[in-house]
Amino acid sequence: TYDRNFPCPTEVFWKGLKCTLPFLTKDESRYSLGATRIEFSAPAKISFAATDGHRLSFLEKTIDESLFPPSLEKKPLTVLLPSDVSALLQRIKPDSKFVNLYFSHDTVGVLQNIRLDFDNWEISCRVLPAKFPDISKVIPNETHITYQINVTA
Repeated sequence: TYDRNFPCPTEVFWKGLKCTLPFLTKDESRYSLGATRIEFSAPAKISFAATDGHRLSFLEKTIDESLFPPSLEKKPLTVLLPSDVSALLQRIKPDSKFVNLYFSHDTVGVLQNIRLDFDNWEISCRVLPAKFPDISKVIPNETHITYQINVTA
């Protein structure tokens, strides 16, 4: 059974998948890098990340707070979506405004499955249990370097 659900704007979800798909590794020995990391965190943020160990793709979007589940304000939810599922989803062009995400946990609270519902599609899969690299150590919060580019048309 699925114990949490979250309506995610379709445009945000598909843009996140599109930005991360080229950065997923094909190397099967690097298990956790073969997934799109999707994180839902307060205040009403959804972020997508993927890396092949050399390149990193990261996209963070703020969504409507009324859509954001209150349970995620206390503890962010991180999902490692397998690359095969990300590739499959990228080939589907949904018409609906929202992708409904449902999450299933085991008896001790570990995330096990995710189900995506949109249009006439229902896709469910196991999430990867591996840990994704900590990207906060890679992307600086601030920088003291500023570039100015003058463009003339």
